[in-house]
Amino acid sequence: MRNHAEIEALVCNLELKLFRAIREGDVDALDAVIAGDFVYRAPGRPDVNKAAFLKNIESIPVEIVAIWSDDMKVSAYPGIAVLTGVQKARIRHQEGTEETGAQAFCDIFAQREGKWLLVLAYSVELTTKLAEGVEGSPVD
Repeated sequence: MRNHAEIEALVCNLELKLFRAIREGDVDALDAVIAGDFVYRAPGRPDVNKAAFLKNIESIPVEIVAIWSDDMKVSAYPGIAVLTGVQKARIRHQEGTEETGAQAFCDIFAQREGKWLLVLAYSVELTTKLAEGVEGSPVD
C-alpha cells in the first residue's frame, strides 16, 4: 500500500502525462490512462464519454502551444485520488494569433487492478481576471 505522498506524486505525474498527451493530440497515450467508463463534465454541457472525449482531442481545431498547472493538489483515499487545480493553455489559431485560457478542474482517479485511471474530469472556464493570478511553467 502506498502512502499519501507516493499517491500524490503518482497522480500528479499522471496528470502531467495527460497534459502532454492533450497538447500532442496523442489519443493512444490518453487511452492508456483513462478508464473505459470515464466521463467528462462541464457546466452547461452534456456529459462526454471516453470515446467522444478522445475524438474531441483528436480533432482540436487549434494548435496547443503549451499546457500547464502549478497549483495541483491531491487528496488521496483508499482506491481514489482527487486532483484539483487550474489548467492553463496557450493556443495558436490557424491565422497565427495566440491566446491563453484557464480552467479550474477536478480530476478523479480510481485504482483498478493495480493501475490508477482517470474516471471523471470536471472543468469550469475561468475569466481572464481569475486566470491572471495563476502562474506556472508549461509542460514540455
